[in-house]
Amino acid sequence: MSETTAQKIARLRELLQSGVTSDSRDGASTSFDLDTVRRELQRLEEQTGARPRRSRVINVVMSRR
Repeated sequence: MSETTAQKIARLRELLQSGVTSDSRDGASTSFDLDTVRRELQRLEEQTGARPRRSRVINVVMSRR
């Protein structure tokens, strides 16, 4: 069964909150790059609309009224 986007977001948040960078179970080891996890979480949240995308350009209006 495929994981839904909400389940992926929950799993990535849990991983970030735990702060674990590696895990070893039954002789198999896994390592996590937390920066990559943060980027993927941000991408999924932007995709679902949970986090609005921020503009990289800031327009400052200096005119008087």
